[in-house]
Amino acid sequence: MARYGTALSLFLFVLAVGRMRTNRQSVLFWFFAIELMLLAVNLLFLTLSVRRDSLEGQIVAIFVLTVAAAESRIGLSLLVMYFRTRETISLSFFDTLKE
Repeated sequence: MARYGTALSLFLFVLAVGRMRTNRQSVLFWFFAIELMLLAVNLLFLTLSVRRDSLEGQIVAIFVLTVAAAESRIGLSLLVMYFRTRETISLSFFDTLKE
């Protein structure tokens, strides 16, 4: 498992970055891609922790999971509030904010 963990975490991270670059419509898929990136980083920390036989990677992974849970809770609550006011979850509105 430790041998393939690095390759799997790299694959998941690249997949999430590719999903963010190709999807320009839904904010929800961006949140999913960010969560997938955080999980890929966690898998890398856990893999390196197993390889080096130390607990630091596991502690960092638990901390990152805690931060990711808080981030997803805040982000999804903002999306629900945005959907209630605009009746859509689209990135086109955020383009008008740039102007």
